[in-house]
Amino acid sequence: MELVTEVLIRLPVKRLVRCRCVCKAWCSVISSPDFVSMHFSRLHNNEDQPLLLTLYSTGRKTLCTLRSALTYKRVIGKDYEIPTADHLEDLKNFYMYKICYANGLVLMTKTFTSETLLWNPLSGKTLELPPTWSDIDRSVFGLGFDTTRNDYKVVVIGKYPGVLVQIYELRAPFWRTITNCNCEESIIHKVDFNGLLMEGTIYWIAQDSEDISSHIVLFDVNNEVFDYIMLPKEVGEYCEHKYPVMYRGKLGLLHIFDRHLCSLWVTEKDQAPRAWVKLFEVNLAIDDHLYYRHHFHVLSFNENGQLIFATTKGRGVKLYDFESQEMKQLLKTFPYGMMHSIPYKESAVLT
Repeated sequence: MELVTEVLIRLPVKRLVRCRCVCKAWCSVISSPDFVSMHFSRLHNNEDQPLLLTLYSTGRKTLCTLRSALTYKRVIGKDYEIPTADHLEDLKNFYMYKICYANGLVLMTKTFTSETLLWNPLSGKTLELPPTWSDIDRSVFGLGFDTTRNDYKVVVIGKYPGVLVQIYELRAPFWRTITNCNCEESIIHKVDFNGLLMEGTIYWIAQDSEDISSHIVLFDVNNEVFDYIMLPKEVGEYCEHKYPVMYRGKLGLLHIFDRHLCSLWVTEKDQAPRAWVKLFEVNLAIDDHLYYRHHFHVLSFNENGQLIFATTKGRGVKLYDFESQEMKQLLKTFPYGMMHSIPYKESAVLT
């Protein structure tokens, strides 16, 4: 069986799905958490072609494709075709902004219902989670991977009427509540957007629109404890778009303000207290029309400092490189009413 495992571990996900049908022994091997972890590590060791999972609406339906994170070109090939899962046929009714990702697994939340799905795009398999005790529309989500237990964890922060933190694990298919958050509830109550996973920690932006106080809330997936970092005072003065990002292995902050201005900040992990350094501030206005009438929509931020964004009114998709200060046109048109691009790594989980 060791020889079989060595062969299977070299196959892409879509071929593994077919191999599950060969026999019960192969199915058992492919489904085991240890195999999934080994397959993921081998597949993405020294990866030179980062991918984006792109979800966009044509008005009548929502389509899912894989694109290059460097050129935004669609990746073509049978091993990269995304099948339509039964639960995702009506994908346009999903709250697209409630999307999290970790190691090839995507978490999605459905509109006007309490349905929460874990989805492996390449295998097409989904897992519907049991209802949480929180109001989904007023909750913030995070998805992480516990390296000590070799298991995925879904974190839900319910904020109304009080803070309620719940965790769901694949190996223990039920919700449990964290009673000791080890962080001020008043700060956790302010979290917005869905979490970014980086090196075993989930990061959320926490902002109060009344006093403009801002933090990044951290959740250690392994130890299940919270912490927080104050954002730069300069950033707190603007009640606009903020995104936690990873830049050159460091925690970063992408700040969008005045419609078209963008700054990039970083902080060192081992500093106490955390000190922020502003590396770049740029004007991403394409022309005068953008300043007065148009906004841009962040699609992706690569770790090497490349920002992919779309301008409204069909002005296309562009890439800006903070380090070289170069702007490139990737797509000439951007006709879709809604679009999300999230980092994606092929994984055998949920195959």
